Amino acid sequence: AGLNEDFNISASRELTIAETARIVWEACGDDPDAFALKHLPSFAVDVQRRWPSVEKARKLLGWESQIAVEDGIASTVQWLREREASSETPLTTAG
Repeated sequence: AGLNEDFNISASRELTIAETARIVWEACGDDPDAFALKHLPSFAVDVQRRWPSVEKARKLLGWESQIAVEDGIASTVQWLREREASSETPLTTAG
């Protein structure tokens, strides 16, 4: 059913950039009370809202996300830390 079709694959709920940043912040183990963003003015061409529909994937493929955004990001952070710990080359650099 999905042959030659394009699909949006994402969480089924809309998240702002700030909400996503907070989820990443907390998944990294940082103090939630220390979270702060500096809001900058938008560019004239900035997209004000983007929330792709996953309805087509659900209808044609029977696909729905099985992992909450928070759990997926936490798992990704853990995977990156494990990879960094087993590597001679760190994933991040100080500076």
